[in-house]
Amino acid sequence: MHSGRVIFGTFKRRLINLPSVKTTRPTTDLLKESIFNCLIHRFNIQFEEWSVIDLFAGSGALGIESASLGAQQVLFFECNNVAFNCIKSNINNLNITDISYVGRINVNNINWKLVFKHITNKNIIVFMDPPYKETELLIKHINIFKDNFNFLLVIETNTPELLEIYNPCYVLSNRSDKSVVFIKHDKYI
Repeated sequence: MHSGRVIFGTFKRRLINLPSVKTTRPTTDLLKESIFNCLIHRFNIQFEEWSVIDLFAGSGALGIESASLGAQQVLFFECNNVAFNCIKSNINNLNITDISYVGRINVNNINWKLVFKHITNKNIIVFMDPPYKETELLIKHINIFKDNFNFLLVIETNTPELLEIYNPCYVLSNRSDKSVVFIKHDKYI
């Protein structure tokens, strides 16, 4: 297994395992640092006031980073067995099992009504790094969240159609073939 590191917060500099499977693309430390700098400094996110959902979680690095910064609750969803076991190992090693849930499930099969009943906060950050070219899957999940919560979606994508469909509040370009899109919705504010 490969390893990455936690960039911010309580677990800063702690190593986490990354799954050695071709079906996942771990977010680089540099991109992760850029994403969390945007969340902290541009959006003034106080993680203690937010729950986090990490869809297509891979190693769980983004959710773990959120837990390190004080997120109330972190839910990880990953269907790959190797990646799922990697997430479980990481949350056990960091001793964050009390605020974490890990589901081994394809995101298309998640019972969102059941998940929403167990979310402790109406403010949710959702990290999505789905397989590229899965525009329909992205749109489906954006629509699920927009009617239920104050949310901030952080989407790693190479799908420019997303920019045409939704009006992102911020786009962080990392490489010419990949962008991180921030979509914000304040339903209750």
